[in-house]
Amino acid sequence: MTDSDPTMDASDLTPSKRRRTAESSPTPATSQQPYVLPLRGTSLARLAADVGAMAAATARHGKFMASELYGPLVAMEQAEGWARLDSKPPSGGEAVTWLCLDVEMCERRRDGERFPVSACVTRTRWESSVDGVRASQETLFNDKINPGDELHWWDDHQAQLIDWKDSVHGLSRQAHVAARGSLASVQDVQRVILSRFDDTCFLVGHKLCSDLRVLRIHGAALRRRSIDT
Repeated sequence: MTDSDPTMDASDLTPSKRRRTAESSPTPATSQQPYVLPLRGTSLARLAADVGAMAAATARHGKFMASELYGPLVAMEQAEGWARLDSKPPSGGEAVTWLCLDVEMCERRRDGERFPVSACVTRTRWESSVDGVRASQETLFNDKINPGDELHWWDDHQAQLIDWKDSVHGLSRQAHVAARGSLASVQDVQRVILSRFDDTCFLVGHKLCSDLRVLRIHGAALRRRSIDT
């Protein structure tokens, strides 16, 4: 990232929990008309180099392969309920793409294990244009998620065993209970991410490994395709 290139601030393009809490209408797992912005005087090669440097910096972190970070996600073999992230040839021309993730969670008190209560996935894509680079952004998913029936989170007695963390994300358990029959699943989010992930893509998020863990996404591609802000 350079001072002359304001488009490359990963933290600005990562979905903000404050901004998402303020938005009242959920976005289902289908893409909307993308927002398009022309960027003059910027080359796709320069953008690709900057993005690649961000991913390399993440992978070079001394604790990247630690058990509490990316190690188990990179090394894991296929497991039930988990989705493996494999890159695939891109559709269309040359591009650089970010899939930006933000997941809000609750926590089981007895062991500290976390479960997702909502997720937002946005897609930012840069492509070459006549006078520079054309950037587009769209929201692929923004909705509440069922944390998992094994928690029995809708039961008032079982709820005492869960730290819902509503003071952090602003999503009440009562609202989840009211919407229980229409909540999205972890598999819904997995399908959105896997369907859009190709050789142009990088996953972007703040402590991204935690979001991937609760979404049950793994794969060796994470070692070179993750940008953790």
